[in-house]
Amino acid sequence: ARSSSVWCQIIGLPLVARGALQGMLQLFVRAPATFGEDDIAALGTLAQQTGTAIHNARLYGGLRSDARQLQALSRHLVEAQEAERRDIARELHDNVGQVLAALTFVLEYTKYLLPEPISTSLSEAQQRISELVEQVSEMSLLLRPAVLDELGLLAALRSLFSRYTAQTDIKVHFDADDPFIEPDLDIAVAIYRVAQEALNNVARHAN
Repeated sequence: ARSSSVWCQIIGLPLVARGALQGMLQLFVRAPATFGEDDIAALGTLAQQTGTAIHNARLYGGLRSDARQLQALSRHLVEAQEAERRDIARELHDNVGQVLAALTFVLEYTKYLLPEPISTSLSEAQQRISELVEQVSEMSLLLRPAVLDELGLLAALRSLFSRYTAQTDIKVHFDADDPFIEPDLDIAVAIYRVAQEALNNVARHAN
């Protein structure tokens, strides 16, 4: 440690940016020296630039932190949305769909035990229920195809394109790497949603 008597002159300059104090710049001079107005002005400019640099660095650090937090929040929201879609799709497929399918079999059995007029009405009801089963199945696939979780992105995309062509009569040309490297599930879901929305836009707007 040096004695304070070593220093012949000490200059302190505030580091200010946008009216806020960012720190202090202190110069300790050992040899006797006289600072003129030009020296003080140069040091003042240095202090101003240093203060601005510190302020900008803090702003940039804050922006990076905010961006990371926003990215994390966005990812959390997407994951929550996909989890909800998956739960609803499973509920539709496992419960609603199965109940409707069972009801169709009940009507099929019952209509042979009743007079023809009632049997005809039951046949019509059975047809409506079969249509509803197909709609529920399609809703389940639109929400979250089980094949995406069970077999991966490649199988899910091929299934999507096949259904799309059957529904719209629009052919989809699809090439994939062989061997295909399956991405992480969150990336797979994002890619699937992009493809799904692109196809929807084609069907709606591109004739």
